[in-house]
Amino acid sequence: MSNYMFQKIELQIQKTIDYYKQQGFLQFIKRFFGKLGFEHFSRSLIFQVLDLKDIPDDVEKPYSFHIITIEDIQNEQDYNDGVFSKEEAIYRLKIGHHLFVLKKNNKMVYSLWVEQKNAAVWWFNNLPIHMPKNIAYISGVHTSPNFRGQGISFNSKKEIFQYLRDNGVSHIIGAVHSANSTALKLNKRFGYKEYQTITYKRYWHIRYYTVKKANSNESKTFISLFRSPKDIWKTFL
Repeated sequence: MSNYMFQKIELQIQKTIDYYKQQGFLQFIKRFFGKLGFEHFSRSLIFQVLDLKDIPDDVEKPYSFHIITIEDIQNEQDYNDGVFSKEEAIYRLKIGHHLFVLKKNNKMVYSLWVEQKNAAVWWFNNLPIHMPKNIAYISGVHTSPNFRGQGISFNSKKEIFQYLRDNGVSHIIGAVHSANSTALKLNKRFGYKEYQTITYKRYWHIRYYTVKKANSNESKTFISLFRSPKDIWKTFL
C-alpha cells in the first residue's frame, strides 16, 4: 500500500475520532450508517463558469495574498481556513490542491481553495471533476465574520484569478448553492455565467442526478449505483 493511501486512511481515522468526540455516540452511529450508504437526501447546486480573459489586468503587484504550504499549516497553532480542518488541509495540499490566503495581524481573514486536474464536489459525496490543466475548480471560500462587507473577497479573488490566468488557467468552474445569494451576487460581478444546475438525490446506494441546462427546459438524467457518473459536471458546458 502506498504512502498516499496510508495518509488517506490515517486522516479518515482521525476525522472519525474527532467527530465522535464532538457529536456524541448517536450522531456517530448515524454518520457510520450513512457512510455505508444507508441514507437518502436531495441536494442542488448551480454550476458556473468564468472566462479569465474577461478579468481586467489592473492588479498591482506584489500580490497581497499568500500561497500556503504544508509547513505553513503545520506551524499554525490555531489553524482555521473556515472550511477544512488542519489535517484535511494538509492532506489536500499533499494531493496537489492550492490554498490562497489573505492575512491581517498574522491571522487568516480570507481563504480560497483551488483544485486542478482531479477535483471533487464534496457537497455531492465528492462528485469527481476531471479537468484539463487550463481549468480550475474553486472548492472552498471563506471570509472571517469580522471582515465581511469590506470588499476583501472581491479584491482577493481578482488578484488570485489574475495570478491563475498568468499561470496558464483560462477558465474557472464554481458550484454554488441556490440559497447562497452573497456568492451568486459576487460571482455575477466577476462575470461568471451559469451553465447548468445539478440536483442530486441519493436512495441508499442509488445515485440519481438531474442536470438542467441554464435558461432552458433541456435536462438530462443519470442514475448510477455506488459510483458517481463521469464528467457530469460539464454536461451543458
